[in-house]
Amino acid sequence: MRTEHPNEQTRRTLTLIAKTLQVLANLGSFGIKELYMAPMNDYIMTQTDKMTDFIDSVASTDGPATSAPVPVDQAYELALLQQYISSNKDRLVKSNRESIKTIVKVAEKVDRTIDKYDKMDLASFLME
Repeated sequence: MRTEHPNEQTRRTLTLIAKTLQVLANLGSFGIKELYMAPMNDYIMTQTDKMTDFIDSVASTDGPATSAPVPVDQAYELALLQQYISSNKDRLVKSNRESIKTIVKVAEKVDRTIDKYDKMDLASFLME
């Protein structure tokens, strides 16, 4: 890793490499929008089979696992998700996607339930 930013020419070269890798990963080709990149289409075409094989191998669930499964603490992960949604609900509510709005509503309901039990003493909690 470098501590300083690359010069303009190096940045441009890295950007073009990134564009090429992105198109290759999407199994596409450069079109009218980026005609200046069209010469890279020949390279992309020669590498598409290799990329497809790579994607298949990474996404494959066949065969034995290469490592032991990592235990997941679902309660902890859900608590983190709840905290994230609660902290970002103003931004999330602005989403046009109904599924996001539904998740925010569920998170708000969980927040109200948590608030209710936070205010309750142990005897009341056990009686409920």
